[in-house]
Amino acid sequence: MDTLQKKNNLFIPFIVAVIGSALMLLTIFLPYTSATKEFAERIDSYPEAVAYSNTDIKVSDVKNVSMVQYASMYSSNSKEILHQSSVGTIYVVIVVVIGLFSLLSLIFALLKKPIPLIIFDVLAFGVFTFLGWDFRDRGLMRSAYNWGVGYYLFYIGVVMALVGAVLLIVAKKKAKKQLQKN
Repeated sequence: MDTLQKKNNLFIPFIVAVIGSALMLLTIFLPYTSATKEFAERIDSYPEAVAYSNTDIKVSDVKNVSMVQYASMYSSNSKEILHQSSVGTIYVVIVVVIGLFSLLSLIFALLKKPIPLIIFDVLAFGVFTFLGWDFRDRGLMRSAYNWGVGYYLFYIGVVMALVGAVLLIVAKKKAKKQLQKN
């Protein structure tokens, strides 16, 4: 098997893994939660109202909120929002870890290293799942919010990166086996 044929066999798994990993990274900036229709209508009626007492956060700021925006709001206003000043730091760390693991997944996808890609893909998924559990546990998802587009795209990205990594492993093994035959 010549080098060109080997590169062609790796191209589709490579593209799938890169797109999935890039999607995971992108989702930390997309809406993680979105206001329900009823809540969004109330927000639109009073966009300048204060969302949390003793903060400068307007309700229009919390209509569609990304993970990065949550981390920012919680870190600067955690005492007012979460009633503990140290909790905001935890959210910043969680979002940074999700972003870091997603970035490492993307780097290993670009390097065509499927095993580290799988490891960081699974780690990012684990931390992301923990964040979702926390939001449900605190009751945020039962009241005024639904999951946003970023939440769902993260799952698609995780699956794409994982499938791409597995396909990279298979393609590399086939290429190695073919090389040994010749």
